[in-house]
Amino acid sequence: TDGCDLPDLNLFLSNDGSVYYNSSEAIAGFQFNVDGATATSGSGGAAQDAGFVVSVGGSTVLAFSFTGATIPAGCGTLVNLALNGDATGLSGIVVSDAFGNAIPFIYYVGDDTELVADCSDEYPDCAANEFDCAGECGGSAELDECGVCGGDNSVCADCAGVPNGDSWVSDCGCVDADNSGDDCDDCFGVPNGDSVVDNCGICDSDASNDCVQDCNGDWGGSAVVDECGVCGGDGIADGAC
Repeated sequence: TDGCDLPDLNLFLSNDGSVYYNSSEAIAGFQFNVDGATATSGSGGAAQDAGFVVSVGGSTVLAFSFTGATIPAGCGTLVNLALNGDATGLSGIVVSDAFGNAIPFIYYVGDDTELVADCSDEYPDCAANEFDCAGECGGSAELDECGVCGGDNSVCADCAGVPNGDSWVSDCGCVDADNSGDDCDDCFGVPNGDSVVDNCGICDSDASNDCVQDCNGDWGGSAVVDECGVCGGDGIADGAC
């Protein structure tokens, strides 16, 4: 009737699409497939309470936190799914802790079976620690930095490609969280514009009308050399030139 009825480290899908859980460990992310049905959305439950982003696509459900939050150890409803079809259970279960380590969750199939949590009944020649995050004995799949089994870190990458990074996109492009690189406005306030202020304080992108120095070295000044070669003179030097 709820997740607290389950054994530790078990998931169970109810007829109404509720995914129940019981966990003695904090959960930082989870992924599983819905058998016999497709999921159209996922919401509510402990995943929503922890601020997880729940992504559904076909029969695959993936949830994680951009901020590194975790679902505390406990039991109840993990997430509520909207389903198309008659689901028969969950498979491909991958649950990770805050350090990216796999938590050995299994799907609850009832008390009348002899299944054990480490799957040693199904794989008698494979020790529990030889399973990869996809549940394959001797497999090589690992959780990426986003908590996705076999992922490429792209799900939670920021604009700089850093998993769980804090760079963001502005008008100046991808900038760091401290806004370094976000000052690309020209003198007119146009991001990445080409207008500049010349030595006379004129802002434009036309270099042909930039002011020049007069003969006294004053930018934009009006002094000129007279016929006697005197800067600012009146054409008379010592009476004549």
